[in-house]
Amino acid sequence: EIGENPLGAMYKDSSADVSPYRTLSREYLNYLYLDLKKELDFKKSIDVQKYISTKSYMSKVKNLQTSNIVDYKETLNLKHKILSLMFKHFKLYELEKNTKRAKLFNKFKDNNNLTNLCLFETLLEKNDSFWGNWDAMLKHPSQELLSKLKNKYKDKINFYAYCHWLCDIQLKRLQILCKKLKMKIGLYLDIPTGAASNGCEVWQHQDSFALQMDIGTPPDTIRPKGQTWGLTPLKPSKIKNDYTIFINLVRNTMKYAGAIRIDHAFGLQRLFWVNSKGQGAYVNYSMKDFTAILTLESHKNNCIVIGEDLGNTPPGFREFMATHKILSNKILFRQKDADGEFLSTSQYPYFSLSQVSTHDQATSCGFWIAEDINANQSCNLYPKEAQYKNSLLQREKEKNAFIKALKKEKCFVDNEELFAFCKDNTCIPENLPLSFNKYGVKTKSALYLIRIEDIIGQTLMQNVPSTVDEYPNWRIKLPFYIEDLGKFDIIKPFVKELKRT
Repeated sequence: EIGENPLGAMYKDSSADVSPYRTLSREYLNYLYLDLKKELDFKKSIDVQKYISTKSYMSKVKNLQTSNIVDYKETLNLKHKILSLMFKHFKLYELEKNTKRAKLFNKFKDNNNLTNLCLFETLLEKNDSFWGNWDAMLKHPSQELLSKLKNKYKDKINFYAYCHWLCDIQLKRLQILCKKLKMKIGLYLDIPTGAASNGCEVWQHQDSFALQMDIGTPPDTIRPKGQTWGLTPLKPSKIKNDYTIFINLVRNTMKYAGAIRIDHAFGLQRLFWVNSKGQGAYVNYSMKDFTAILTLESHKNNCIVIGEDLGNTPPGFREFMATHKILSNKILFRQKDADGEFLSTSQYPYFSLSQVSTHDQATSCGFWIAEDINANQSCNLYPKEAQYKNSLLQREKEKNAFIKALKKEKCFVDNEELFAFCKDNTCIPENLPLSFNKYGVKTKSALYLIRIEDIIGQTLMQNVPSTVDEYPNWRIKLPFYIEDLGKFDIIKPFVKELKRT
């Protein structure tokens, strides 16, 4: 099975904020992920072949490949250029001849939400990156103006629709391939908890969103300053009688997925709204309504639903989820009892997905050397030095507790003495990730997820919540091409050991 972060469409000139949880759209996909070489128009377009043969193009690609971090802006713009040449070929040899492919494309783009997104992407080329700064007529367009704009920019709208069409085709192909490879679930996709404040969803449905509010969390021990996420919440009063926005989002995500993850699933019951002054309060939603939609669509699409339920849990939330067969998300590093001891593997509920950690938390090796705590400190997320030092002391206690848990479950790959010896925040036991994941595999959870970063022993954080410029979030590269993953000597023994466990 393959788990993915959200794949939503991204602004092609994005440079600072590249979070997959804040995108132009949660319904339609990011053409950054397209494998252009697999497409017919790439292969047949003379203009494409000429362009990718230029020294300028090859130099840019080389720079992108050798860079230590992902350059989203440059990558998206390069793909945008190639896609524009591919679309030129598609128009000439498919659209103008009304071929079978042209008919399939026209059927796909006959969707008002998609047309609005493509118009929004077109307007972004000519205006500020935040629609709230646009001219008043564009900021709050009438239906008459929308019709005029769609007619005026028809060709450009078709181009962006073509990009999203190719994304849809490739995601479908991927799920078909997963099934051919006998995967029971195949793709496990992700739904962000809210719409990006600068995205098309909010611009398109302004009356349904609380425009002056952000979504976040109150301060806690992990994030002492609290969090704001750059996401705009839906108004409970507006969606009470019309859940179309949520229904469309769920249907589009489930279309090619065997399982979906609801990010910050507490939002099904309540969200922490934060105003411009940093003041916040919880606002309630109808969990009964949201859950009814999820269970109905889950049944229709034969799709498992996992709710990410980490953090300040509302009363009765997990019990309600379990009743409706929405799986809980269990993170090993956070499953502790009142005395700080890690829960035994037998204490995990069956209706759950377990994993060592998430993209917002340290990897196994990163946990051992307090990479997450040090990253928070370097990003000035601890208001006081004492909080940072206390976090380091707490981590030492957690490491001792996990050694105890590993011993109890007989999950050591190396001997216990090696773990006890490597306690100075610089030394990492060689098979640490495997020991941690052996523990996870033994839980009673119905599903278990392994991070690639754990398999290869990576320490760096993928994302440090509550930061944008302070840390290269979502830009950390794996030290190999994904196609070469199977060549690593560590992969087969890692998988073999977990299967044996």
